[in-house]
Amino acid sequence: MAYRLIALLAITLAAVAAGCDGGEPESPPQSPTAPAQPAPTAPVGETLEPEPTEPEAAHTAEVPAPAQTEAEPNAETDDRAVTEALDEALALEKAGRYADAFNRCRQLKAEFPGHPRLHQLTAVMARLKEAKLTAARLGPVIDRLGSDRAEAVQVARREVVSAGEVGQALLRQAVAEDDEPIAAVAARLLAELGDGAAIDPMLTRLETGPANGLRSALVDGLASLVDAFQPAQVPGLYALTKSSQGAQQRRLMDVLCRLLADRCEGKAFRFDDLAGEVGAYAFLKGYVESGLGSDDSELATWANAKAELLASHVPGLRGAYYEGTDFKKLVFERLDPKVDIPDLQYGFPDGRTLDLSVRWTGAIRIDQPGKYTFYSASDDGQRLWVGGKLLIDNWTMQSVTEQKAETQLAPGLHDFRVEHMQGDGGGEIHVWWEGPGRNREIVTDAVLRTLPWKGIETPETAPEQAPDKAP
Repeated sequence: MAYRLIALLAITLAAVAAGCDGGEPESPPQSPTAPAQPAPTAPVGETLEPEPTEPEAAHTAEVPAPAQTEAEPNAETDDRAVTEALDEALALEKAGRYADAFNRCRQLKAEFPGHPRLHQLTAVMARLKEAKLTAARLGPVIDRLGSDRAEAVQVARREVVSAGEVGQALLRQAVAEDDEPIAAVAARLLAELGDGAAIDPMLTRLETGPANGLRSALVDGLASLVDAFQPAQVPGLYALTKSSQGAQQRRLMDVLCRLLADRCEGKAFRFDDLAGEVGAYAFLKGYVESGLGSDDSELATWANAKAELLASHVPGLRGAYYEGTDFKKLVFERLDPKVDIPDLQYGFPDGRTLDLSVRWTGAIRIDQPGKYTFYSASDDGQRLWVGGKLLIDNWTMQSVTEQKAETQLAPGLHDFRVEHMQGDGGGEIHVWWEGPGRNREIVTDAVLRTLPWKGIETPETAPEQAPDKAP
């Protein structure tokens, strides 16, 4: 209590003194950081407890974050970059751009000095240096491939081939960039060498619409390299085929048919996947079917040879039965296994046996090349075509009369057509054949084929479905 009374007395005396001076009591000096606080007092009867002090505020300046230093090399990133650069250099080498490949290797050494994989560059750069010299020497030789002198062309061909991969790389460049005479010879030479790397430049050059001579060489080259086609190249070939015409389109169709048989096992959905377009198989099949029965015997023979691969045929012939001897009115159609009708057994729904005509159409499959003899006996008229050629023409009213004709046939399917008319009286027709490995016999559906039509679809000709995918 005493010390509180003393403190109170001191304050009172100070106030009196201030009043005597006629001014306000002088304030104690102020701290630059905070105003002075009066001393705390406790109510009478209570003990003054010291107030807890708050920790001193931190007024020190923030320590700045350390400056970011340059990122240390990342070994994985460097390995990837070196690999990509090496791959780029090797791709340039494959394309015959040896100077560019060499310069890329030099850049690589400068960008990644001391990298452990750069020891490979020594051998690569040595190889590229030698290839640059060889390419420079072969430049004039490539030019001589376009010479008018056959002997000079042959010498140049041998010299280019002897240069190995460097020579082939320059030939691929010639296909892509040089004028027709040089590019055409280069394309044929690459095809002879079986150079699958030539497929891309051949396809690219064909897209530019080159002149006939070069176009023919490029298409023939692609046909020779069919086994080297990669899946990624087939869509380009298919698109090019669709945009082509005439003999070139048919030649490219040959390549697609080979791919259908060898890579797709004749399956429609697999071919669509390979060609990169739904309906690619239907396009190919439609093209072949449009050629069957064509007035162009070469096209018809080609189409018949491809039709069996495309499952376009069924065994037998399409028989169309008409009212009247001149095919006036179609009465019905059926699939006939052979042309072998005994007396008046035509099978008309109304029992008709007089004043009628029949036309059988399809193809005949030849397994062995050689000379074949066809025989036809009929009452009344008869006509027979094989491979687009009219072999027997005996269109008249007559009793049973047999005629024959010979023709040379190559392996494959050939257009086959028979026509018959029956006036009055007896009526019949029979067709036989003989040839290599065959005695005379009736021509049957063992070798006869025709296109299906609505109403006679079989499991073999129904559209093929892709297998269901697992859920």
